[in-house]
Amino acid sequence: MFLFRNSTHFIYNPKKLLVSDNFYNLYVNEDIFETISILNSTITKATLYKFSRSQGRGLFKIQLQQFKDIPVINPKSLDKKSKEVLNQFGQKLIMADRHNSQEIIKEIDSVLITEINKNQSERINKDEIYAFIDKIRGKNE
Repeated sequence: MFLFRNSTHFIYNPKKLLVSDNFYNLYVNEDIFETISILNSTITKATLYKFSRSQGRGLFKIQLQQFKDIPVINPKSLDKKSKEVLNQFGQKLIMADRHNSQEIIKEIDSVLITEINKNQSERINKDEIYAFIDKIRGKNE
């Protein structure tokens, strides 16, 4: 079981150090920085909220099996230019203070939304995703 409040962060662990049971480990062998970008995107966070259960007062819970079933954008499905840009943002993200990385994440979101909208008949809107996250977090503005 994984509990989170307000935000989640996917943290790069290049040495594959052991972590406590407060974390889930994901092992990625290819497209590492692209994957870091995708996992820390607002799109993935919105999906995580969608698959988790509210425990009240902004606390959410997700079981490991539900976590494993969360659909995530596959970096291999992206065009070469988008992958290059996400690779650069992923490298910036791992060096940034994770609590002050919102500008990088907004850039990542823009790349991913452009990619998604190229391949979908129904377009998604960044503002709608942000509004969904704010609503879930209880920030009705």
